[in-house]
Amino acid sequence: MRLFILVLSLGVVGCDARRSVDGFDRTAREAVAARRWTEAEVAAERALLLDPDYRFEREMIVGAAAFARSVVSEAAAEMPNAAPALFDASIRQAQTAREAFDAARRLRPDVESARRNLERAVRRIEVLTTKRREAEEARKNAPKRPRPVPKEGGSGEKGTEIQGTTDATIEIATGETPDGARSVLERVARGQAEKRTGRLERRLRPDGTTERDW
Repeated sequence: MRLFILVLSLGVVGCDARRSVDGFDRTAREAVAARRWTEAEVAAERALLLDPDYRFEREMIVGAAAFARSVVSEAAAEMPNAAPALFDASIRQAQTAREAFDAARRLRPDVESARRNLERAVRRIEVLTTKRREAEEARKNAPKRPRPVPKEGGSGEKGTEIQGTTDATIEIATGETPDGARSVLERVARGQAEKRTGRLERRLRPDGTTERDW
C-alpha cells in the first residue's frame, strides 16, 4: 500500500512538473514573439531547471535574445559621432548568440534552424568586426576641426594668447596692423618716460617734499 502511494505521488509530481515546464515554455515563446527577451530567458531557465531535456530550446532562446541585442547595439554604434568602441558590445552579443546556436546545433544536429542561426551569427560577427575597423580608420583619418579665429577690431574682445612680442602677436591681441601696433608701443613708451620725468621733478621740489613711488 505504501509503495502504491509513493508511486502515485511521484506520478502526480511528475505531471505537475510537466505542466510547469509547458507553462514556462509557453511563457518563453510568447515573450520571444513580443521581443521581451529578458522575460523569455528567465522562463527558459526555469523550464530547464525542471527538465534537463529543455536545454535545446533554452539555447535557441538565449541565442535569439543575444542576436536581437546585438542589432540594437549596432544601431547605437552607427549614430553620428559615436565612438568605434561602441561596436564592441554588439560584437560580444553576437558572439554569445553564436555560442548558444552552436550548442543547440550540437544537441540537435537534425534541426536546420539551429544551423542557419549559427551561420547568421558567424556572418554577423564578421560584418561587425569590419564595421568596427572601418569606423576606427575613419576616426583616425578625419580632418581635425580648425580652431576658431577671433574677430578683429571688436571692442572688449580678447585676442588669442600667443607667446612672444612680435608684431603678429600684437596684431591678434589688439586688432591693429603691425604699423599701428608699433605706434601703440611708442605711445606707451613716451607716456612711461613722461611719468618718470614728472616724478623726478617732484622729488627735486624746492620745498623739499617728495612723492611716494607706489
